[in-house]
Amino acid sequence: MRSRETISWIFLALAIASKEESVDYAEISEIADGINHSVPTLKEMETSILWLKRKKLILTGGNKFALSESGKKIYNETAEESKQLFKMKKIIEDKIRLQIQNI
Repeated sequence: MRSRETISWIFLALAIASKEESVDYAEISEIADGINHSVPTLKEMETSILWLKRKKLILTGGNKFALSESGKKIYNETAEESKQLFKMKKIIEDKIRLQIQNI
């Protein structure tokens, strides 16, 4: 899986998992497995979380994560376009592609 695909997968899982409160790796991983029928590796999680944090799309507190206002905007725009998870993942991937250089 390419980096932007992994990041969009983790972003979507985090967005869904953290609708009510901040979540940890295990909660993100559980949703990610439901989306992609695959459990993300620790490296995939760490790399994606770091990228999302650097782009200010998520907030971190200890070992918990939630969407920032910018992240919520991307998620909400995506949810307006589609309610299908695979389509949402693709829309988010396209949005992330615009922000990634050389991945």
